[in-house]
Amino acid sequence: MVVGGGAAGIELSLAMRARWGQLSSLGITLLDSNKELMPGESLACRSALKGIMNKYKIDVHHNVFVDEV
Repeated sequence: MVVGGGAAGIELSLAMRARWGQLSSLGITLLDSNKELMPGESLACRSALKGIMNKYKIDVHHNVFVDEV
């Protein structure tokens, strides 16, 4: 599980998938406090990111706030 849907969280999620992608049972979840990934970016960029996360089977949960780790 990765907390934070900014550039660092997205990159970490993708790096985990690249490193351990051969483990079919590995589920990667990204928790984001916003309504969408990278809200300051263009619609095209956000759409591309969503497609990439889907392609690599990274579950993204929006509007999630983490109180404790």
